[in-house]
Amino acid sequence: MSSSADVNITVIDVNDHRPQFVETSYEASVREDAVVGQTVLTLRAVDADEGLNAQLEYLLVDDVLPRSPSHFNVDRSTGALTVAQPLDFEETSLFTLDVTVRDCGHYRLSQHITVVVFVLDTNDNKPSIRLHPQLSSSSVGGLETPLNEVEVSEHARPGSSIAHLSVHDRDSADNGRVSCFLGGVDLGGLFALRRFHHGQYGLVVSGGRRLDHERRRRYDMVVTCADHGQPPAVSTLAMSVVVTDENDHDPEFPVNPVVTSVVENNAVGALVAVVSAVDRDRGVNGHLSYSLEPSSVGRWVAVDRRSGAVTAKLSFDREETSNIEFDVVAVDGGRSPRTARTHVNVTIEDQDDEVWTTRMP
Repeated sequence: MSSSADVNITVIDVNDHRPQFVETSYEASVREDAVVGQTVLTLRAVDADEGLNAQLEYLLVDDVLPRSPSHFNVDRSTGALTVAQPLDFEETSLFTLDVTVRDCGHYRLSQHITVVVFVLDTNDNKPSIRLHPQLSSSSVGGLETPLNEVEVSEHARPGSSIAHLSVHDRDSADNGRVSCFLGGVDLGGLFALRRFHHGQYGLVVSGGRRLDHERRRRYDMVVTCADHGQPPAVSTLAMSVVVTDENDHDPEFPVNPVVTSVVENNAVGALVAVVSAVDRDRGVNGHLSYSLEPSSVGRWVAVDRRSGAVTAKLSFDREETSNIEFDVVAVDGGRSPRTARTHVNVTIEDQDDEVWTTRMP
């Protein structure tokens, strides 16, 4: 006699399988202007166990061992990797993230993987332009020149350097490649912008036309720099070039010779003539002082060194002296002084000062 029975055996799962990422490595790229919350990629893992042993959650290592706020978050349930903070290619162009996936078993099993995120550059920086005047242009007479103002001598030769400009763009590739040009009114043939190294430019005298302080002493211009991004980012720098004076003009007397007269018996200090010159230079180069030649004439007349006014040093007597001739010399204040002279002819006019006498026979 025999009997039989059905026996149902339930195999209870134990957590004996580690989660496994579907991919062996993960790489992704994201633009630096990505908004917070934007999904970069989605991580996916599988677990051969069942139930809680196969229920997975994803974590950044920074979430397990907090150090500093991460630029990225990972959704614990879905594995979606998203942007957590604003990105900046110029600060960090590559992130290496350690991601852990673990099951929810009583004794949790986990797996790790490295995720590499490349930050892509966008044209979010304008070129930066800095002006570096030449040492000889930084001051005149110990006085600092105004900001963005440089100086050049009117005698500067073609190719002479006036200023150095450095241009920098923090972006990369075409977004950071910059071209500059010079603009302004009536600059043609006078100045040029020359590139002599990456991001380095020189403002030079081009030599197509001659600089002349007396014709024009200031030129305003704009340096424009644009990168090669799409669309390009543009920066400008307004600057001025001041043409400094050189002592390149002689003093000139408008009248030469000077012919004048004075009536005898004049008062001492009486004005004989005003003999003044002009100088087209400026500043000390155009400041004139006057003297008399020959020096012996100084017993009769004197000249004011500043005004050129000639005055009598004595009361003239025609019966003794009827004419005086001399030169007035003008000297400018330049380092290499320039001079001019004019001849002065003074006639002493008669005054009826003689007493006539009649002798009786």
